[in-house]
Amino acid sequence: MLRQAYASNMKNATKYMFGVQIPRNYQEALAFDKANGNAFWEDATKKEMDQIKAYNTFQDIGKGVRVPSGCQKVYVHLTCANKFDMRRKARLVLSGQLTHPSNDKAYSGILSLEGVRTVLFLAELNELHLCAADVAQAYLEANTREKLAIVGDPEFGELSGHTLILIKALYGARTSGNRFAEKLADDLLNLGFFQCQCDPAIWMRDCGDHYEYLCTWVDDLLFASKDPMWLMKALQDKPYSYTY
Repeated sequence: MLRQAYASNMKNATKYMFGVQIPRNYQEALAFDKANGNAFWEDATKKEMDQIKAYNTFQDIGKGVRVPSGCQKVYVHLTCANKFDMRRKARLVLSGQLTHPSNDKAYSGILSLEGVRTVLFLAELNELHLCAADVAQAYLEANTREKLAIVGDPEFGELSGHTLILIKALYGARTSGNRFAEKLADDLLNLGFFQCQCDPAIWMRDCGDHYEYLCTWVDDLLFASKDPMWLMKALQDKPYSYTY
């Protein structure tokens, strides 16, 4: 009972980030914009939903259509944040805790602190340059194997009320982290990398007189190379088309 009371209090508590009150849902975000005389949260939501559409995250099967047999109906919600530079951020998240457990591996491997130190030491020893990057909308780069469907909420605009089948590994789904890890691993193998035997979150590439090293922490990358930007450009170009 104490845990439930604490969880309920945290869910409904007023939250601030860098002095800005954070909305708990789409309706509250619009109310905040109206009260403040701006469209910061509405613009952030539109940007997120435009990206969801651009990645073909859902398959629309029509308005008012029942969820197909074999698919579990789930829910999505917006999580909002205010960045340190006062940019508003909205993200569509699936309520994965309500879905059936999957036999698939759920998580992505992460780099150990010892691995980071080792790569930094090797970079200094071999006069390699470092480049760090964060993959934007990383999970949407991969397809999901979970059979899930939602009904579009008001923030979906013209798709509000439509039955949508999940195609991409949306944030919040149980196995999305591992789906992105598999996608990234396939792309790195195609680019000539192989995993380090002592830490699978470290990827290596033989350049003849030295090795290049790539550290992965879910969607965060740290690359040590004579020319670190070549990998970032390669992953941004087709057929990979990552964004940072």
